[in-house]
Amino acid sequence: MNLFNNLKIVFLGTPDFAIPSLMGLLSQGVNVSMIVTQPDKPSGRGHKLIESPIKQLALSKGLVIRQPIKIREDRELINELRSIEPDLIVTAAFGQIISEEVIQIPKWGIWNVHASLLPRWRGAAPINWAILEGDKETGITIMQTEKGLDTGPILSLQSIPIELNDNAATLTDKLSQIGAELLLETIDLKLADKIKPILQDENLVTYASKLSKSLSPIDWQTMSAKQICQRVRALNPWPGVTFKTVQGESIKLTNASLLDSPQDLPSASNNGEIIAIEKENILVKCSNGVLQMRKVQPPNKGEMKAADWYRGARLGNMVQFA
Repeated sequence: MNLFNNLKIVFLGTPDFAIPSLMGLLSQGVNVSMIVTQPDKPSGRGHKLIESPIKQLALSKGLVIRQPIKIREDRELINELRSIEPDLIVTAAFGQIISEEVIQIPKWGIWNVHASLLPRWRGAAPINWAILEGDKETGITIMQTEKGLDTGPILSLQSIPIELNDNAATLTDKLSQIGAELLLETIDLKLADKIKPILQDENLVTYASKLSKSLSPIDWQTMSAKQICQRVRALNPWPGVTFKTVQGESIKLTNASLLDSPQDLPSASNNGEIIAIEKENILVKCSNGVLQMRKVQPPNKGEMKAADWYRGARLGNMVQFA
């Protein structure tokens, strides 16, 4: 007997990260009684309203959709949730604060599919900060939601290594799939009455603040080559990492690596100084190590090999980045 068929679940999610979790629930025959997602947002020069990935999926499946501006203040929606009498509410990158009133509605409470190994990286951008800080591993935590910011007990957890070629986009894809699988496994454990919640260790808490464009500029005087590489991977695709030429043009650095054996290269006295122009790459001195710029994106142009950009830009004898 498939006990999933007897469950009534409300799903709260917005971006692509949430799609595998919703698809997993639907594949098991769960009664997904309602989808709650963020309101459509204007995008581009024409400010055309764009539907969230979860809304697009929900529409294709004929599911009930609600898009509150603030779920905690939407009395009509809160009353509707009560009338459903859900067994569980699942959140996956929903993007809104949930009130204690809403938390108390479902029989099992609210479970959050969180993209880190809690209590490390509570907050809005855990995947990005794990890469930014050079973590060796990350993972998914299925957490019982409380009123605080990702403070609830851990119901289940699965870790994966962060590979050197992982960036925020590839790691998000991996974790979204793991999140879907772990969510179903955790529901199975709940149905078998085998869940043993674990309280988070407050001494190990770190916070993953929202990303902003203030993280984008490279500081050649203080950042090591390793830190710049981590930043390029962590801030891909948004907000990206930028550097300026001495002429003041801002260039996006989209792919970079740490040079393993810089000892045979010409010396450079200043951080940000170009050491060599290779066939495809640019080598730049940093406060610690040598950065290998692989790909860049000039303003209003596509991504290209760094050396091709340098030659095509006709920057003359420029040897220093600002």
